[in-house]
Amino acid sequence: MKFAITLILIQLLFAPNVLSLGSNRKRVQEGAWGGQHIGMKVTRSGATIQYDCASGTIDEPLVLDRSGRFTARGKHIHRHPGPIRVNEPDASAPAIYTGRVVGNHMTLTVTLAGSRQTVGTFELGLGQDARVVRCL
Repeated sequence: MKFAITLILIQLLFAPNVLSLGSNRKRVQEGAWGGQHIGMKVTRSGATIQYDCASGTIDEPLVLDRSGRFTARGKHIHRHPGPIRVNEPDASAPAIYTGRVVGNHMTLTVTLAGSRQTVGTFELGLGQDARVVRCL
């Protein structure tokens, strides 16, 4: 009986530390990130992205490892000039977003999940203007 009580006390002492590990994980700073041909708005739950003639979403939190790297899944949507037509097929494709953050600088690579085709690698800065060219 003493052993069971001791074990419970040990678990209660260490449980808060274990639970706090998840909340101490670093995330990509929320806010506007911009660069040449890309703009990204990071939120607690993911991000929205605007590129030249495309857009995308990151559908999960951007959690950094100890080296400042992240991998997240989302969608990449190829756009075209002109209006979106009624009954136009969905142009979205599953995408993998990988990156690294050092201070206020991010390198982001976008890869289509199915074909493993790289859409591009982009350099972004926190609080920097997005320089995106719209399809005309």
